[in-house]
Amino acid sequence: MIFTRRSLCCALTAALALSHVARAAPQLDGMDTFETDRITIDSTSGPGPDVILLPGLATPGEVWDGVVADLDGRARTHVVNVKGFGHGDGAANAAGDLMAGVLSDIAVFTRDRGLDRPALVGHSLGGTLALQAGIETPDLYGRLMVVDALPFVALLFDPGATKDSVEEQAASMRDRMAEAPAGANAEATAERYAIGEDAQKRVAEWIAASDPQTVAQAFYEDMQTDLRPALSDIVAPVHLIVPVPPEAEGRDFPAQYESLYGDVSNFTLHPVEEARHFVMLDQPDRMTALIEDFLKLSD
Repeated sequence: MIFTRRSLCCALTAALALSHVARAAPQLDGMDTFETDRITIDSTSGPGPDVILLPGLATPGEVWDGVVADLDGRARTHVVNVKGFGHGDGAANAAGDLMAGVLSDIAVFTRDRGLDRPALVGHSLGGTLALQAGIETPDLYGRLMVVDALPFVALLFDPGATKDSVEEQAASMRDRMAEAPAGANAEATAERYAIGEDAQKRVAEWIAASDPQTVAQAFYEDMQTDLRPALSDIVAPVHLIVPVPPEAEGRDFPAQYESLYGDVSNFTLHPVEEARHFVMLDQPDRMTALIEDFLKLSD
């Protein structure tokens, strides 16, 4: 996989900085909340398939508000909030085992609510979690959508990376991120991750409101999670959403991503033009349409 100097710089800057516009937050009838010391999950009721929506690093479930509103009455949405991302007490997550703990709690929720192989849609770190869930609990989830995530995020820093080769770097970055003031360089990071000014403002606010220790721990764990050897174990269909930003300048980002997912047996890639990392904020209508098709709501 080939990464440009610019993409590497963007990734590093975003990591060190972290400690069309989304619709207003939906106020929907029949909301139900599940809570543990690591997550909350807000669910809607009604007809349609079940879909669990996972946010990314330093991002609350609010990032999915537009999709939730668009799917109201046609799908039951279950929005995950990771405590310490965007708001909430992140103490349990900052203490360690964040990714495993979050996945375990989502599995408990899925079984407790009697959901029948719901779909998982995850953005960024949430996309990595969706892949991991598909590997570790293949009978629990019916289909997976990954929004701008890699099976091994450390490849952004070194195309030849292994877990061992980046462990020292990941630990060093974790420690610096944990010690940084909350929201350090949030605005600059947001500008790299979203196109519209309103979207950038929202992303910056989420970063600033996140707990640096929780974000640092999540980033470290993500850097130490290499799912590539187990991708062939995924039996669910996987849909990958790849943003193609205005500054792409002819570089084939979709092909670079696709090369890392070659071992997934049932794989579909969807490029989204004129979008950065927060696809659902930059291209909300396109994001909703992709999820509708993914859930077969348009059949």
